[in-house]
Amino acid sequence: MIYEEEIFIVSSKPLAEANNGFYIEVKNLKPYPFILVKEGHAIRTRTNSIFNTAGITPEIFLETTSNLTAVQMAQSGLGLAIVPRRTVEVLSCKDSLFTYSIGKEKETWDVDVIYLKGHYFTRSEEYLIKLMQDEFKHA
Repeated sequence: MIYEEEIFIVSSKPLAEANNGFYIEVKNLKPYPFILVKEGHAIRTRTNSIFNTAGITPEIFLETTSNLTAVQMAQSGLGLAIVPRRTVEVLSCKDSLFTYSIGKEKETWDVDVIYLKGHYFTRSEEYLIKLMQDEFKHA
């Protein structure tokens, strides 16, 4: 594992369902259309789990292969997106988006290094993993 990252709901406008303006219970978002990353992506698997736990089936307006595209579509007002924190940070568009934690306790996912079972790591590869862990440990 490299680090644990928070997952946000992003919107082009403030959502009345936000508790204290900071977090949202997903069960209250059933009426909204969503822009989601396509099935088969790790973030979609995590998103599906969040919807299942909330007991809702979302209206999916659009599916994409990119978290960045999902945020840009949400930014244009086409629906809500659920994306990792770094996606919003990379786009540097936090000022033009409303971002909400999912639930009072926040939803997260693990960012991991994935490799084939039995893979031999060179010293360079091991060093790169350590650098990433050190860089992101306070993420």
